[in-house]
Amino acid sequence: MLAASTGLMAEEAGTGDPEAGFAYAKEVCANCHAISNYDSPVPAATPFDEIATVKSAQDLLAWMQSTHPTMPNITLEQEDLSDVIAYILSLKAKSGTGDQE
Repeated sequence: MLAASTGLMAEEAGTGDPEAGFAYAKEVCANCHAISNYDSPVPAATPFDEIATVKSAQDLLAWMQSTHPTMPNITLEQEDLSDVIAYILSLKAKSGTGDQE
């Protein structure tokens, strides 16, 4: 799925609400991924703080819109997608691992 097909452009991907993104991640993503201080029930699922250190907003947008053989196909609404990306990018800022992109 291309970013253009959803109407969400890479520049807009990180402009969501990090708090809403955390709430969504806690409800949906934490079933597998470690988010914030929550432990992961699936150790092979990359923790969000680790994802934040290597992904830009554009990378996250592409990554979250592609299928992953080891992940369930979760289709996020545009607002949820933008919020989750903003949350992940906020982890990068908190860890001091570089510029926000």
